[in-house]
Amino acid sequence: MPLTPVEGISQDDPRFAAAQLQHLVANTVRESLLAEGHSLRSYVQRLDGVPGMTYERLVRIHRGETLMQVADLLAWAARLRAVRALLSDPDTWAEHPDSDEAARPTENRDTDS
Repeated sequence: MPLTPVEGISQDDPRFAAAQLQHLVANTVRESLLAEGHSLRSYVQRLDGVPGMTYERLVRIHRGETLMQVADLLAWAARLRAVRALLSDPDTWAEHPDSDEAARPTENRDTDS
């Protein structure tokens, strides 16, 4: 089921895109941890020394109550291959109709250096 924005937020709003990305990353983190035999609580113990990575904060991020920060993305991507794969997958990123990529002819995409 696709996510829908809250009232007053359009689907083109970058905040909605950020919420979708946070949802995707949180699910990827959760699935990766489960595959490794970790709970969120046991994973936090591995993050000793990473500022802001408390169990309570991670629960709020996974519930969508707290905004994920770039530092969170970097911490997870450094430790979880699935997060790196998600972030590097072009299909993860919604292409805005006004983007320079959308304006380029299809035959020239992915061939420019």
